[in-house]
Amino acid sequence: MSLIHLVEDDDICAEAVAKALRDGGHDVRVFGAPHALFYEIQKLPPRCVIVDWMLPEMSGFDVVKRLRQLLGS
Repeated sequence: MSLIHLVEDDDICAEAVAKALRDGGHDVRVFGAPHALFYEIQKLPPRCVIVDWMLPEMSGFDVVKRLRQLLGS
């Protein structure tokens, strides 16, 4: 089972995507805000991160740039 982090601020969309991933046998953790993801990712890096491109706090592009800094490219 792969750990996948999902960053999505829309609860309905997050629930639908998380359900589909869980039905596929993945362990999914959902984050409504990028800062919660950045905190968690340092404790337990996932196999994959799915990022909404339009988040209220920062763009998905900026989230990916920060993830690369934290985890390496």
